[in-house]
Amino acid sequence: MREGYTAAILHEALMTDWNSPARLSGLSRRRLLRSALGAALGVAPALAAAPQPARLTQQEALYQDEPKDMQTCAMCTLFLPPGACKVVEGAISANGWCRLFDMAD
Repeated sequence: MREGYTAAILHEALMTDWNSPARLSGLSRRRLLRSALGAALGVAPALAAAPQPARLTQQEALYQDEPKDMQTCAMCTLFLPPGACKVVEGAISANGWCRLFDMAD
C-alpha cells in the first residue's frame, strides 16, 4: 500500500511541468509574505481596539484597607504600585487585602 502511494507521488512529480505558466503564477514566496503582512496589519487594529476586561468593584472583591493575617496587597501578584490593582477598581492600599489575593512566588 505504502509503495503504491510513494509511486503515485513520484509519478505525479515526474509528470508535472514545473516551469509551466500555470505553475509559476501560483503561490510564490513574495505573495505569501505579502499575504502574511496584510493579515498582520489587518489584525493589529482589532487587537488594539479590544475592550479591557471588566474589573470588580471593591465590594465585589471584599476589599478591606487592612491586611488579613500576614497577607497584604503589596505581596499580591495583582497589585500595581503605588496604589492600584489589575482586577479591582479604585484606589488600593498596599496594606489592604481582598478575596482575590494571589501570593507572589
